[in-house]
Amino acid sequence: MTIAPLVWLSLQSLNVLTMFVWDVTDPRIWGIAALALIITLAFVPWRRRSLEMVRQFRNGYHHALRQTRQPKKALEQELDIVASQRPFDVLSKDELDTLTELFAPLPDPTVLADVMEEARRTGDISILRDRPALERFVAYVASQHHSAKDHAPVPVPAAATGA
Repeated sequence: MTIAPLVWLSLQSLNVLTMFVWDVTDPRIWGIAALALIITLAFVPWRRRSLEMVRQFRNGYHHALRQTRQPKKALEQELDIVASQRPFDVLSKDELDTLTELFAPLPDPTVLADVMEEARRTGDISILRDRPALERFVAYVASQHHSAKDHAPVPVPAAATGA
């Protein structure tokens, strides 16, 4: 989602130049193309590294869930693993239990990985200690899930369609 706007902007710049300058040998066109390529080549690996923790967290959670069949236990196990890494190693057992208690009832508790990634990226884990803010976030995520569920199309039986 973060790469698409960058690529779109680069291609639009190139599009404007080719539309008004019609000459492919114009150095401005090649300059814009080279700049877009350099930015993309620098941005993609950086973004991929930042998403690695999220991917590992989600994979670890799903693996633990297959073993335990209990979302709370699976989340607890994955938080234990993540809590051994910086900057999460300063979280206390009570703070980890609070995260488990808040996020385990959600349909997809791995949304916690996004919060943790932001805390890791900024180096500020205070959000993981702010229970009221986390409760508001969990309530928002739960309401979004219920809203999406309420607006989901209802399957029509084959007999009602005449098939």
